[in-house]
Amino acid sequence: MIAVFCGPVGLLVYRRYGAVTAIAAFTLTAVVVATFSQSLAAKVALAAALAVGGLVLWRSRAALRGLAVAVVTLVFLLPALRLVDPAPFSLLRTAAASQGVTLPGSVIQRTYMYDFVLARIAERPLLGWGLETSSVLPGGQERVPHPTLDDHEFLTSHPHNGVLEVWVELGPVGALGYAAVLWLVVGAIRRHAADRATAAALAAAATGYVVVGLFAYSIWSSWWIATGILATATAIGMLHSPASACGPQREKQRPDDETYRGRDAGRPHTGSP
Repeated sequence: MIAVFCGPVGLLVYRRYGAVTAIAAFTLTAVVVATFSQSLAAKVALAAALAVGGLVLWRSRAALRGLAVAVVTLVFLLPALRLVDPAPFSLLRTAAASQGVTLPGSVIQRTYMYDFVLARIAERPLLGWGLETSSVLPGGQERVPHPTLDDHEFLTSHPHNGVLEVWVELGPVGALGYAAVLWLVVGAIRRHAADRATAAALAAAATGYVVVGLFAYSIWSSWWIATGILATATAIGMLHSPASACGPQREKQRPDDETYRGRDAGRPHTGSP
């Protein structure tokens, strides 16, 4: 939740209390997550969200276009890793071990899990295995052949990767739908954000949501879908509410491209797209 909402909340803090307070809040949040969170996915997602938000602040139009291309490319190319090696994630695990890198147990388990799911995708590449069949895929309950993971199964309830889960269950049709949703989300941010700061905050939220979904939860979990709905409602409120673009700490808007140029010329800003 912190990884998803750090951008929007940070922007609201900045507009109400100023840059110093916003930076302090961001720093404290990052320290708390890095120190106390047991979720590596949350840490990676928070770092990715802040990085993407910073890129959008720097180069709004180019960064948003790059984000859209990156997420769609990820959806379609992740299953193609099996063309490089039958077990690409195990190959990465072996390479890390050869360099003396000690991976956390959760990461080691995911390397086996992802390779297992890639193999099942290859068995039914066109139609998939069916909606919510991840937990009953053949061989998923077999034990992982690793000395520190002898009590772990290849697949524990779901693939812990939203892209692979869509592919293994729904095939390329589901992947196309998933990619279309991500493309439309980023496109909506590009079209409707009235300034760079708003675009950066919402891009950070979208990035946090996607990255967490790449490592942690089932894409069909009702509470995770609800988190996405809440993030979307937050975005709509920030895009359409006059209060989101006013206040004593409103930033100076200096658009640098046609995405924002001339939007408010000759009329007071209302916050609506």
